[in-house]
Amino acid sequence: MARTFRNLYPQVVSFENLWLAYRKTLRGKRYKEAAIAFDMAAEENILQLQRELKEKTWRPGGHGHFYVYEPKRRRISAAPFRDRLLHRALVNLLEPIYEARFSESSYACRKDKGTHAAIERGHWGIRNCAWFLKGDVVKFFPSVDHEVMKAVLFRKIGDADVRSCGMPGTCDGGRQMFCLRRSAASPSGRQRIARRFIGGMKPVRAAENSPPIHRRHEAREGGRE
Repeated sequence: MARTFRNLYPQVVSFENLWLAYRKTLRGKRYKEAAIAFDMAAEENILQLQRELKEKTWRPGGHGHFYVYEPKRRRISAAPFRDRLLHRALVNLLEPIYEARFSESSYACRKDKGTHAAIERGHWGIRNCAWFLKGDVVKFFPSVDHEVMKAVLFRKIGDADVRSCGMPGTCDGGRQMFCLRRSAASPSGRQRIARRFIGGMKPVRAAENSPPIHRRHEAREGGRE
């Protein structure tokens, strides 16, 4: 039976973890207006957030929304700074738990992985395999069933307090939580789909894109379509 993790909440809301999360959240954002405002009274703000979490009065703030147009038009939802801090505090504890079940072919938002490693793996596949199929799940995050996603995530987390404080941010935004959202899909799910329609393959996954690279010149019937 897979292990379920409990009693995580005291570690999540500890001042040491929240302070570490604050330092990480500040990276690359130090001169943003929201970061400057929080930083002016950082210790007091962290203590206030900690009190809310301990007293179970914390509620997620409203998200800001904007569009980016490269490489295509996408709607971005940005959580407030203090919510992103909490997301990071959760990631500090939960990332090691989920990291162990990620597929080795998944490269997005992982330590010692990332875009360059995915490109290198893709180049290896092109040199050594017969063909590849590029796949893209269109608008995955806006369209995925959040209740199903949370149910999958909850299989590993038996701490009700972590569930109640963490999952609103997981579904509504915050790029810090991407690595945990990704784990809602079984690490072998795409491999099973690819084997069903293509046969033996070596996938390379970055975000929603998954080109399975095939070693054989032949594919199962319909595979090339």
